[in-house]
Formats: sequence, C-alpha cells, structure tokens
Amino acid sequence: MKTLQRHGTLLRGNLRRVALLCVCIPISCGMASAQAAVEYGGATAAAKTGASIKPPNLTLSMPKPSAARPSAANKSGTYLIIATSPAADVVNRHALEQEAGKDAGKLLVRSLPTAARVWINGKFVGTTPLLLIVPPGKYHLELQGKRLDSSEQDIGLLPRETRKIAVPLRARYPTRVSIR
Repeated sequence: MKTLQRHGTLLRGNLRRVALLCVCIPISCGMASAQAAVEYGGATAAAKTGASIKPPNLTLSMPKPSAARPSAANKSGTYLIIATSPAADVVNRHALEQEAGKDAGKLLVRSLPTAARVWINGKFVGTTPLLLIVPPGKYHLELQGKRLDSSEQDIGLLPRETRKIAVPLRARYPTRVSIR
C-alpha cells in the first residue's frame, strides 16, 4: 500500500513536470509565430468587420437646475456652479480701454523674471508681458513676481504715446547670506 502511495506521489510530481514542459517549450519556441498569428487574425477581423462597427450612443441626460444653487429638495449639491462672469483682470483692463478714447496711449509692460502680476492704480490687470491701452495720465504701476519679488513705479503717459517698460523685480528678502 505504501509503495502504491509513493508511486502515486512520484507519478503526480512527474505529471506536473511534464505538463509544465508541455506548456513552456511551445511558448518559448513559438512565441514569435504565435504573436504573428494573433496580429494577422486581429488585422483581418478588423478589416472584415470595420464597416459594420457603429459608434456607441453616448447621450447624457442630466436634470436642469431651476436655480444657481441647489434647491431644498436637492441638498446634495449635485449641480456644478460655473462662474459666467469674466476674471477680475479682464474686467479691469476692459474698463481702462473704455476710458482711453481716441487719444489713447499704449503701455507695454515687461518684467524680469516674466509672469509677474501687474496692478495699475491698485487694480489687477494681468501678468507680464502685457500690452495695455490706457487714457493719457499718471499711473502707479506695481509688479509682483512668483518668488516674493516686486517693484513699484509711477509712470506718466502722454496722448498717443507708446511706452515700453522693462521692470527688473527686486527680492523682498535676501537670497544669499554672506558670512564674514
């Protein structure tokens, strides 16, 4: 009885090894040909059925909100509230251009480093480089960079004058420490 169990265990172990070899050898030897067959089959199947493929119907139906905020019945807030008003810099720049009139001057503001935020007379108007069309007069120009660097200056603009301003930004705090 014990010998039959031993032979059965050996036989099961050998069957596992044979099964593993039967699987691994064809895979390693015929991998390139198997992949080629799959690619060929996929290409011919796509060519044959390409004309019959229809795009999926993706229609979304969402309830329309009755107000800008969720109603008392819909306290979960499933609606997204999208701001429809323009950004503050666009509004302020548009107001300056409306006041400009026919004697408008042009102000081209650049900074080093670029992408500094620009305020004119305390109102945010955009980031550098920036071309502004403004009425003639005096302006207080403030620039603030990304790294807490800033600059301020007063500018006078004559009628129909085009002024190019390149503003180097100064660091608010020291960037290097020297030990003596």
